[in-house]
Amino acid sequence: TKITLEDVKYCESMGAVIKLIGYASNRDGKIAIMTCPAVIEGDSQLAGVNDVFNAILVKGDATGDVVFYGKGAGKLPTASAVVSDIIEEAKNLNNNLVCVWNEEKLELNKFDNMKNSFFVRLSGSQSDNASKVKEVFGNITEVNAGIDNEYAFTTEVMTEKEFADKIAKFDNFVNKIRIK
Repeated sequence: TKITLEDVKYCESMGAVIKLIGYASNRDGKIAIMTCPAVIEGDSQLAGVNDVFNAILVKGDATGDVVFYGKGAGKLPTASAVVSDIIEEAKNLNNNLVCVWNEEKLELNKFDNMKNSFFVRLSGSQSDNASKVKEVFGNITEVNAGIDNEYAFTTEVMTEKEFADKIAKFDNFVNKIRIK
C-alpha cells in the first residue's frame, strides 16, 4: 500500500518493475521468509508476470533458475484456497508442522539478520543529500527519474538492522523497496 507512482517511475528509469514477492531461502542452516514489494530487474523471468498469473522462481544448485508459471490468485476458488492456507498457518504459528520429508526442525532467520539491497527515496535535491548518503551508506548507485526535490539511490546488500540504523540518521526519508 505504500508503493507510489513515483516509485514506479524510478523503477522504470532503472529498467525494473515492482512486484509483490513471497521469498524463502535456506542459507547457513537458517530459513529466511518474507513477503514484500520488491524491485525486480527487467530481465528477470518474474518481471513479465501479470494479471491473474503467478510464478515461482526456484534457484537450484543443480538446475539453475527454473520458473513455474500459471493462473493463480484472482479467481475465487484460488483466492479462497490461499486464505485457507493463511488461516491454517496462523493457527499453527508456533508449531513445527511436518510437511517435508525430514522431521528436523529448521531455525528461522531473525528479520534483523535478513540481507537485502534497497531502493531508497529521500526528499531534497542531490546537492542536499549526496554527500551524507555516501558517508552513511558507502557505495550507492544514484537513480534519476526526473522527479523534482527528491534524491533516490540503491544500496549494497546489508542486513535489515544495518539498513534501519543507517536510515534513522535521515529525517527526510520518503520510502524504501527491497531489491530481489
